Amino acid sequence: MADILLPHNRMLSSDVWQMNNSEELIGLIDECSRAKPELLHISASPIEKTQYKTLLQKALPPVSFRETNTGRTEERTTLATEEVVCKFLDAGWSLDEAVAQECEWGESAAIAIQAKAHLEAALQHIAIQTWYGTQADEKGFRGIASLLPHTNSPMVVNAGGTTANKATSIYALRSDIDAVQYAWGQNGKINDGAITYCRLYDTKGRPFWGYAQPISGYVGLQVPTYQCIGRICNITEQEDKGATDRLIAKLLEQFPVGKEPTMLFMTKRSLGQIRDVRTATNPTGTEAPYPDTVFGIPIYVSEAISNAEAILTPA
Repeated sequence: MADILLPHNRMLSSDVWQMNNSEELIGLIDECSRAKPELLHISASPIEKTQYKTLLQKALPPVSFRETNTGRTEERTTLATEEVVCKFLDAGWSLDEAVAQECEWGESAAIAIQAKAHLEAALQHIAIQTWYGTQADEKGFRGIASLLPHTNSPMVVNAGGTTANKATSIYALRSDIDAVQYAWGQNGKINDGAITYCRLYDTKGRPFWGYAQPISGYVGLQVPTYQCIGRICNITEQEDKGATDRLIAKLLEQFPVGKEPTMLFMTKRSLGQIRDVRTATNPTGTEAPYPDTVFGIPIYVSEAISNAEAILTPA
């Protein structure tokens, strides 16, 4: 039976990595994740295996007032289980010794550059998968956009853009132990095996010598209910079809009272559009600054969100 994930204090991916990895690897991961706001701000939990079930409260239990010395009929709350499956991400690499020897700073530097590049690519792959799921990598975990795929999907606001493959989205998340969070399998262990000098093979099976290292881990995304995610879709550069505070306000109306999103993710283009429609009110007439919040909700700019999304239509 899969593990049941119990509530605990809010953690981030960086907290999980520190539990079961070397200080050297943690330092490298922290460096590679600095430009990945998804991994910096979305909650995370370690799990012992690679999948688990979390309880989802579908509805509140009925209660009532009663007279003293008079009982009432008690009913249980409606609970369901949500299974989260972590997927295996492989970022292993190999390097021809001839290429390493050509590095001006030496072979060790070439190896370090290769290892860091693959680790950073792995974290970026996770960030992209967070939004686009199996549309980005069919062997990975499901993503937010794939859960909100139509203009008439729950928790979706349509900006009305129509330019094909020039659209983007703003994503709103409520992130916590009982909302959106990453699940890191095998207690967050990142397998960074020893760098070995070994026999490698080209695409035709011909051998040569070089270096290789396995880098891998298990990660998944928990989305227990649609009411903890939201999307403004079809944002384009067409007139009156860009990102605005008004659209974000409309999206916030879709969230239950008291369970509003805790963060917004968007592209630089969307952030610029929000800035452009704001009016500067300072005496000098200086342009309005780039906003870092909307209605008190933090904005995070992500390079993992595309400005070339397809136009969403009704289901």
